Amino acid sequence: MTVRELMNEALNGRYESLILLIDLLVTDKKTISYEDDISVLDFYLQEKFRDKINGHIKERKMKMKR
Repeated sequence: MTVRELMNEALNGRYESLILLIDLLVTDKKTISYEDDISVLDFYLQEKFRDKINGHIKERKMKMKR
């Protein structure tokens, strides 16, 4: 499965945090692309990155609500 396919599933299921994470990594950080396999997300879902990633997601949520 590609990141694009996962994003479509997330949009259909309304998984807000997953949508924000993918959007962050594809559009802002440009560390992955929609054509990548979803296994690239494993790196960013490691325990050691949890606080930092959650902080970025919270920021994006706040920006969207403005």
